[in-house]
Amino acid sequence: MENFISLIIAILLFLLGYSTGANRREQDLIVKDVKAIIRECRRLSSWDDKSELKLFSWLLETPEDMLHRCSLKKLRQIKSSINKYLVVHYDMLVV
Repeated sequence: MENFISLIIAILLFLLGYSTGANRREQDLIVKDVKAIIRECRRLSSWDDKSELKLFSWLLETPEDMLHRCSLKKLRQIKSSINKYLVVHYDMLVV
């Protein structure tokens, strides 16, 4: 009975976006990657106040300091989105 309850709790936590073990490590790595991409964006000469304002939307409405609370699925989406934003700024430098 205890094993069944533990299993149900684990499933509920998973469905709510909480994770443990390997997923937590992957989340930590993605958060680290996203923050590195943001730092890279901010180093570019094309980055300005307007870019900073748009950042929130590129982070899919997630405050930068709350990334570690996102689900793995959302973090993957955020990483993809912020990578696109970096490419936009690189393209601005080439023109």
